[in-house]
Amino acid sequence: MESSTQREYLSFGDALFLHLEREGIPINIASVAIFEGNIRFEELLPYVEAKLSQVPRCMQRVVEPPFNIGLPCLEYDPEFDFRNHVHETTLKHGTDAELKEFAGKLFSENLDRNRPLWDFFLVRGLKRNRTALIARIHHSMADGMSGVAFLNALMDTSPEVPHLVRKKLEVPVSPPRDPATTLLDSLTSSWFLTVQRLLNAQSDILTMARQIVRQPAPVNGHGAATPSPTHHASLPNMDDLSQIFPEIASAPERMPFNVVCKGPQNFDWCDIPFDSLRAVKNAFGCSFNDVALAAVTATFAKYAEYRGADLNGRSLRIVVPVNTRPPEDDRSGMGNEITFVPVAVPLDIRDPKQLIAAAHQRMTMIKQAKIAEMVMLAGALISAIPSPVQVLIGPLAAQLPLTLCNLIFTNVPGPRQTLYVLGHRMLKAYPYVPIGGEMGANCALLTYDGYAYFGFSCDSVATPEHHLLPKFLHETVAEFRAAFGLDEEIKPRVNKPRAVKNSSAKKRVTKRKPRAVKTSAERVQEKLVELEREFAMASD
Repeated sequence: MESSTQREYLSFGDALFLHLEREGIPINIASVAIFEGNIRFEELLPYVEAKLSQVPRCMQRVVEPPFNIGLPCLEYDPEFDFRNHVHETTLKHGTDAELKEFAGKLFSENLDRNRPLWDFFLVRGLKRNRTALIARIHHSMADGMSGVAFLNALMDTSPEVPHLVRKKLEVPVSPPRDPATTLLDSLTSSWFLTVQRLLNAQSDILTMARQIVRQPAPVNGHGAATPSPTHHASLPNMDDLSQIFPEIASAPERMPFNVVCKGPQNFDWCDIPFDSLRAVKNAFGCSFNDVALAAVTATFAKYAEYRGADLNGRSLRIVVPVNTRPPEDDRSGMGNEITFVPVAVPLDIRDPKQLIAAAHQRMTMIKQAKIAEMVMLAGALISAIPSPVQVLIGPLAAQLPLTLCNLIFTNVPGPRQTLYVLGHRMLKAYPYVPIGGEMGANCALLTYDGYAYFGFSCDSVATPEHHLLPKFLHETVAEFRAAFGLDEEIKPRVNKPRAVKNSSAKKRVTKRKPRAVKTSAERVQEKLVELEREFAMASD
């Protein structure tokens, strides 16, 4: 086997997801993908094995440093066997409700930290000749953008069944290290990383302070300011900051679903035609994100009222993850490169137009006030806390009755092209975002193949009537469309089944022009670039 001496350390943000996790409340990201046809488990195994051969992260496990001094690192699992990560189950009744129940139970289970933190579950027996594939990966390994790009790289963009070369998966071997060397390495890396984070935070503070006292931009001949390319590049708008900061700095009011999560979890979903939401976006003249944010707010407002909450004068504080990858980033894209933006949207606005306007206004003010940059700065300062303390207080903090926000809503644009596994078309893809602390319900959105797929992750105690959330979302979208006179119903596109080629059948040998074979890492990067482009288009 190939020897590998390079050791890759997790970032502070990656490690934080490990520290906050506790038994029964895992911090994984996941998806439930539904495919047409019957995918056979014995054919899926060599398919996955062939795909994993060029994705090193799938063969690496997390190794904690001695005495939790320093950051965890990634090392190749000497006992790696991909069969430990690919499983099969068959539903008894084959209904979507049974699939949701199975997914909720699976999302309530922690991944084995002694192995690489990912797995696949092939779910067979779905009615209407369908098969589901549930994918889980720990949040310390990937965020929403890199997770989608990684999963897409394991699929195909053509219905043609790929020719798989049977080759034993070779796992590089990390050379053994004695405890003294490992401890010394952890101490050294911990010291340098802490100093680096403090220096970076200090540099960011000084840069922001210099820009606050900077002279105004030069004035051109027409009396208008002519900013330089870097002018106000990271300078917050003080008027917007003074308006928005008191709103997001105060403690949010608890909703009925804001109780300490104890599990188990429930998972529910619904799909909305993308054109239905885009029509509202175009009618109002805002971004797709603004419409989606307003729709989620109205959905949870309906649910809170159903639970007996008084919404007069109250707001819903939603934390929205924001991708921080630069466009020129040439890395493979794994890990977490996100910050979080808190948005407080009023709950007592009944008029759809006014609600969308409120969401649009607050998102605009947050962008101009550079709240995302301030959150990143706060994270850099917090990261200076010694790692042993983070490991100790992380699981405890996740169980304290502290409500920093009401829920998380993440919007991840998916690929435009249709995806396949072994020639089977992916019909639907429902995203999952973890819950924890007092966030007893969260929501994720993934756009794919003309639809917006919403996934609701809920604690069974905090949100017992989780099945109402998809219903309320459908009602909200209908109200939005009616408010803008878009009364014609957008009929869902019917996913017509296609003939699936049997990979085991004999094929005629034809001469074809050889094509350049791309590595999975290159495919992951291409997916990230495409996602960035689609995210920018959806925000316009």
